Amino acid sequence: MSWWNNSWCYRQKLTFDNSGQSENLQDFPVLVALTTSNFDFNKAKDNGEDIRFVDSDDSTLLKYEIENWDKVNSKAWIWVKVPQIDGSSSTDYIYMYYGNSGASDAQDAVNTWDSHYKAVYHLNKSSGDVLDSTGNNNDGTNHGATRGQTGKIDKAFSFGGEVDDDYIDCGAGASLGITGAITVEAWAKLSGLASTQRFVTRTGNSAGDYQFRLKVDKVHFMRWRGGGNTYDEWEAVSLTGVDGEWAYYAIVYDGSDATLFVNNSSESPTSTFTTYTTAEVNTYIGRGLTNYFDGLIDEVRISDIARSADWIKAQYLSMTLAFITFGGEYHIPLTSSDLGSGVENVPILLAASLASDIGSGLDAGGLFFTAGDVGSGLDAILVLKAILAGEDTGSALEAAILLKAFASVDSGFGTDALVSLLARMTADEEGSSSDRLMVKIESGARGGVRLPPGAGATSIPSREVHL
Repeated sequence: MSWWNNSWCYRQKLTFDNSGQSENLQDFPVLVALTTSNFDFNKAKDNGEDIRFVDSDDSTLLKYEIENWDKVNSKAWIWVKVPQIDGSSSTDYIYMYYGNSGASDAQDAVNTWDSHYKAVYHLNKSSGDVLDSTGNNNDGTNHGATRGQTGKIDKAFSFGGEVDDDYIDCGAGASLGITGAITVEAWAKLSGLASTQRFVTRTGNSAGDYQFRLKVDKVHFMRWRGGGNTYDEWEAVSLTGVDGEWAYYAIVYDGSDATLFVNNSSESPTSTFTTYTTAEVNTYIGRGLTNYFDGLIDEVRISDIARSADWIKAQYLSMTLAFITFGGEYHIPLTSSDLGSGVENVPILLAASLASDIGSGLDAGGLFFTAGDVGSGLDAILVLKAILAGEDTGSALEAAILLKAFASVDSGFGTDALVSLLARMTADEEGSSSDRLMVKIESGARGGVRLPPGAGATSIPSREVHL
């Protein structure tokens, strides 16, 4: 089994389910949401500086942006740019590496988003400008909207409608003056359906200006023809059932026709021609000329391309956490080259199990120890199994290291099975070039012990055992 970089101790395989979409998704931004259910935050640096994403070739590093890393609450939201996710596939994957205390932050927010994204607003900052994650510098200025509210993805802004007249002004940047195809996306949670509410707009008398709005119980899109006060309008997709709930809204305009999306539903209505007069030119979130938005808004994006229906649907799946399956955690693998005196990373699996749990399937890859071999603190029989290439290879194991476990340290955790076992190694075996000894313990909980260079086997403090 290949391993991208031996300085990283752990990895997981992230598999994508694009089986419902036929398109090959190119440079697709995937949301990787980490919680205690799929990630051990104690094995990464405090702010996720050591997180890395590698393509399926286990060689190509991928661009990523950490929207927020919250170790205290064991949550993280990361956007990863995947070069291609095959259409109609549920087997494409990438790797996530972590566990390198010497790593520096390597995220690249600007290049996580392809060149067609002209603005991406995560709306998660507690102060300062409303940042645009692309390189177009379309940062916004907040005018009274409430920050730090619970969003669909991390945090969101709350808007008070006509009562508060609050909004975000994203300016009149040239990159937002899109005259051709356009895609606008946003998550929103409505506080009511009684009136017209505009949540992303650029309204004026110029060609390409637009209003993306909710009108009573329908989604509306208005697109100016330019050179006057005329525009086309599309109305579609009922809002019934989404009042008070988070919903994903998107409009895709291909230069002549528009498709409107709410969650996983879409319609492509016939436009109507209307006249309208306005002098506003800035891009706003939460308002138009009037009709301020009442509710929460999160994750606003504007692209100068007509994203496909498959793209929009896959984005919806990604942002509802229905697109990725997390594989099990693997340690850096052991190969025959690790067996000499210069050993650097020795992964060992210590399974604490009753004899009846072992069965006859354990071939040449295991060794039994009784409680007397490791001290009276062990109630269950310990099975010491060497791991080659990061996984159990059974009787085909060619380079197994069978190291006798010993219990010279009282872990003090009061567990039935001893959770603080060390693999005995002499100074010659460890060698001066050794930088860590990794031990994985499976006894209902997962843990790890790190042996610093030159440290004796009995000198490891219990605080370095992560449960």
